[in-house]
Amino acid sequence: MISNSTNIEPPNHQPKVRSSLRTIGFISHITRSKGVFEFLDVAERVCGTCQDVRALLAGPIEDSSIRPVLMQRLRGASWLTYIGPVGGETKSRFYAEIDAFVFPTRHADEADPRVINEALAHGVAVIARGRGCISSAVNSGGGTVVREDADFVEEAERQLIEWHQNPVLFSSVSSAALANAARLRAEHLPRLDALISALVSLPSPAPPPSQRNDDGSRGNESSR
Repeated sequence: MISNSTNIEPPNHQPKVRSSLRTIGFISHITRSKGVFEFLDVAERVCGTCQDVRALLAGPIEDSSIRPVLMQRLRGASWLTYIGPVGGETKSRFYAEIDAFVFPTRHADEADPRVINEALAHGVAVIARGRGCISSAVNSGGGTVVREDADFVEEAERQLIEWHQNPVLFSSVSSAALANAARLRAEHLPRLDALISALVSLPSPAPPPSQRNDDGSRGNESSR
């Protein structure tokens, strides 16, 4: 497998190690399966306990059925800012503004989310549910993986409050995120290069039978 660490846009500015936890964030296609409502539950608890913490939400609302409920929750959340879909410079700025990325995904086809790799590359600590290949990306440093059978909201709340109360610990997690991102990229880029080289060196496929002459030559070769 080749990690999505090789398939992300690099940070637009030099990423920095966070010295404290002040902003938590969620970025994805906004659906139930990606865990947006669990993120809001976590953010509400943490921002209620830690008055200096705020939350940012980014991404397109792809599930129209959740829009009314989501909009109602957003209106009642002074601690939360929804900034909509982001990309390019705006996306990099989003990661630069958050300190921890909370990703409670239950998506059935979750594999190696780009958002996890993007967060690590920006020095953002990660708390994610252990779907797909998420554990292999995060367990090497830079965050916490919550078991699928655990209460994500409780586990994430506990971890975020601990990080908020212990800046030295949190700074070490942010530093580990950057180191992990660099390691993943260094490990998987050669694999990607090798795969591309192997594909390029494959012989061209033979033309279909309809393009061969009766004598076995191709195209107009028999008339030359």
